Amino acid sequence: MVVYLAVGDIHGSLAPLSRLLGHLKDFKHPVVFLGDYLDSGEQSSEVIDLLIAAKQENPHWVFLKGNHEIKALNDLEEFRLKGSFDRTPKKYLASFENDYSKVPHAHIDFLQSLDLYHETDHLAFVHGGVENNYQSCREVDERELTCTYDVTGSVGGRTIVRGHKKVKQPYDDGHLISMDTGCWKQDGFLSAGLISDEPGRDRRLLAYLKVPNDLDQKTEFRTPPT
Repeated sequence: MVVYLAVGDIHGSLAPLSRLLGHLKDFKHPVVFLGDYLDSGEQSSEVIDLLIAAKQENPHWVFLKGNHEIKALNDLEEFRLKGSFDRTPKKYLASFENDYSKVPHAHIDFLQSLDLYHETDHLAFVHGGVENNYQSCREVDERELTCTYDVTGSVGGRTIVRGHKKVKQPYDDGHLISMDTGCWKQDGFLSAGLISDEPGRDRRLLAYLKVPNDLDQKTEFRTPPT
């Protein structure tokens, strides 16, 4: 069976990410991180360090760009050009005292290397959404892929797998699989969904790992609601 693991928004939450990566040490299938690694939580810099190490150890894994990564890159470019910010940066840059020169080059390289989408025969992985009908994600602009909450369009009939819009639990409605479960909140959790790329399936979300932000709670393997 051809399956992918799609990881929802992390937002500076180091503990659940560390726990998830521990579960994936012997995982043989492709993994796609859906973006928004920064802000909201308190450990964005440490999260990026851990993701860089994970990418080096697993070069076949895919890391997508979310709207928070785009904002961080825009803020960094603004600081490089002006030496200051026109608005208050979010937590990631604030952790470096809003000083561009303190951001590690490895972080900038990682952020700039992120993909806007990942596409297979039956799946379209994005961070944001798709507002119109397309044959391929290559036709979709960056704003839709990373920022919009709307999924009113399609990508060549593929199931769209995304983060960005918080849901109580991962779900699959046959057209859209949503994976952002508010990891950075005390009662939230990081979701990693096992998703089929086999032809002829009405529902592709097979199961998911629920990795709580609260370290006193255990990681659970769950089947999605029908």
